[in-house]
Amino acid sequence: MINTVEKPTFDASGCLVYLWQYIAPKIAASSSVGLKNVTSLRQLCAYQVALNAEALSSEYLQLAPWSCWEHVWKNILAMGKDSPDIFRMFAKEFGKQPSFWCHEMTLGLNHLDADPRAQALEWALIPGSKKHRMENVFSNVSVSDVVAFVAKLDCSVVVECSNVDNFTAPQLISLACLPNLVALDLSGNNLVDDQFLYTLRLCLTSKDLKLKILRISSCENVTKRGVASLLAADILSPLCYVESDINMITTSTFVQKFLDTPAIADHDPVANTKWKLLNEAVQTTLQVAHYSLPYKLQYLLRNSDLVDIPSMIWDIKFFSETIDILNSKSAAESYQESWAKRLRSAKMRSAYVPYCYLKDPDQVIVPEVKSKPPVERILPFSRQGTKDTRASKPTIRKPKAIKIDAKSFFGM
Repeated sequence: MINTVEKPTFDASGCLVYLWQYIAPKIAASSSVGLKNVTSLRQLCAYQVALNAEALSSEYLQLAPWSCWEHVWKNILAMGKDSPDIFRMFAKEFGKQPSFWCHEMTLGLNHLDADPRAQALEWALIPGSKKHRMENVFSNVSVSDVVAFVAKLDCSVVVECSNVDNFTAPQLISLACLPNLVALDLSGNNLVDDQFLYTLRLCLTSKDLKLKILRISSCENVTKRGVASLLAADILSPLCYVESDINMITTSTFVQKFLDTPAIADHDPVANTKWKLLNEAVQTTLQVAHYSLPYKLQYLLRNSDLVDIPSMIWDIKFFSETIDILNSKSAAESYQESWAKRLRSAKMRSAYVPYCYLKDPDQVIVPEVKSKPPVERILPFSRQGTKDTRASKPTIRKPKAIKIDAKSFFGM
């Protein structure tokens, strides 16, 4: 039997589309970890199975309990062989186990000075959370494959596509329509405009989606009309937190005094919606605005009833760069640089604070008050240097005299 070789596919930039789900996070250092102080046959077997983790399947995981596979999974994490495919396989089978960790437990203790990935995870992971998984994906990837792959895991998916212009608008919509997507960052994307927000609103109101947080800051093509259409679907849409550069508050403080619901100190209500603009002078607003997407989810989960998510979070960040997976050295450097960028973004705090909108189901809908435009008085036109008598005194027409005799009528 002759095996046929499939024709490789390329993306719009001409780069070879790589299968990201089978790439280990440590491309060049996957076999550098060895056994230390082997004390039992179980540890030796777990090490050998982890060394050949690519050959595992979900059927094998069902043959033994978690008490056996736990040692294999720990070795896989230590070796850096936890590709997205292997992680999904173990998380689907044992993700609800209390001792299941998405990343190595000793992060930051042994590799903090040498491994950028370990440093980035130490800074960006939710403190004390075992169920936070972080993944880096480059732009020369099939978005449809990413959507199909991620949708098969019962977890909350967080996707960051900020400043990534390599995708098309339909691809971004397909990412936004992931059934388990709970947070999406599209900041700095020129493809995001009012029409995109109209389409996104239609998807959120017509499909069974779970998107809670949306960031559309620094999107130059977004106007007030697009954001208004997104917030208007407050009853049917699952959205509960939106960040944008658009100020939706049009009611002045003077007009607000004459309404039945006065402005609250910590926020201003958005007219005709159940949304409120958080006051940027409040310290809590500044903290939430600077949080990463997983941190925003955790804050809303603990401080409101708007978010109800599974315990596991899969945090995926797209990078605008491409990766040459056929060149192992170049691919390893690209992965290291991507984790270095994540480390820098986790450490930095921007001074810019966008407008933060939060849904409040108990808020009374405030109607939009619009002042009437002033009545313009059109003055009569007059040439310069001349006197216009019509402007100073109106002309009064005199009634015509009625002629009652025949001679005067016929001019005789």
